[in-house]
Amino acid sequence: MTLSGETITSTDKLIKSLNVPSSEYVARYNNVMQQIGKIKTSEREFEDVTLNDLVHVSDIGAGMFGTVMKMQFVPTKEYFAVKHIILDEKNNDLRRIIMECYVLLDFSCHENIITCYGVLKKDTGLYLCMELMNSCLETLIKQHYKMGLEEKFVGKFTVNIVDGLDYLKENYIMHRDIKPSNLLLDQHGVIKICDFGISGILVNTVINTSNETGSVKYMAPERIDTKDPYDYRADIWSVGITVYEMINGFTPYDKEGSTFAVFATIKKGKEPRFVKDQVSPELEDFTHRCLTSLPANRPTYKILKEHLFIKESRKAQVRMEDLFNYMK
Repeated sequence: MTLSGETITSTDKLIKSLNVPSSEYVARYNNVMQQIGKIKTSEREFEDVTLNDLVHVSDIGAGMFGTVMKMQFVPTKEYFAVKHIILDEKNNDLRRIIMECYVLLDFSCHENIITCYGVLKKDTGLYLCMELMNSCLETLIKQHYKMGLEEKFVGKFTVNIVDGLDYLKENYIMHRDIKPSNLLLDQHGVIKICDFGISGILVNTVINTSNETGSVKYMAPERIDTKDPYDYRADIWSVGITVYEMINGFTPYDKEGSTFAVFATIKKGKEPRFVKDQVSPELEDFTHRCLTSLPANRPTYKILKEHLFIKESRKAQVRMEDLFNYMK
């Protein structure tokens, strides 16, 4: 396997470092490599695109797995959020990188999944070209709504999150790291799910790998300190914690002193609840169902979408743009 003529490592060595079957990894890897250099925008498709067709505008941020830049695509003058990831034999997160590219390239055609226009490469660098978003839910809460969001906004956001996760589940994908920082916002206040590096493939609705971790405060009880398989309903617990945080401005575990303390509290099985009369009965019941300790007792996405809180939130007329008044 090569990138720009430079050998990364032998196929056997590369695959051995990943906790996926050889054929499964090769299929994903080849799928990504076959789409290198192709950009599909709202206007048309472009082939043989290189990094020279993009102009750097500004840096957006940096994380554990790469840097993100605002760049302009010269042929259409559109602005992209471009994530730069180094892919070489020293990178211990190849599985995550390929998984993120695979999901973004094949399953970003839903209104609540971040759009990926394509992937470019230069030397051993991969460049994921995605739609440029206004903000993320974490920034909205932590910097501008520290006391929590109004329920009408929480309802619309929750509809977006559930719809996006249901779409992924229908395509046999489980996100495994749902939290406010992975929920981006466009200029209309629509949530789009991002960051699929630790996503897993569902086999009969179950994830058979347990070595990938998510963010502890949003992690379902069945994922903590166990090697047993779990299913997509672990993401539904994370939805419940995210809803709790949207209302309160903090998670149920923010006051715990350490990661171990958070683990211990979650494992005790105490289910987070709102203060009496803090929210509507519909939202209280919805969150209670998501935050049920036994995964078998949590609802499916189909059942959640029929819940009164979701149905009423979906049809409610809400000016989501009002959330961004602080920017004016």
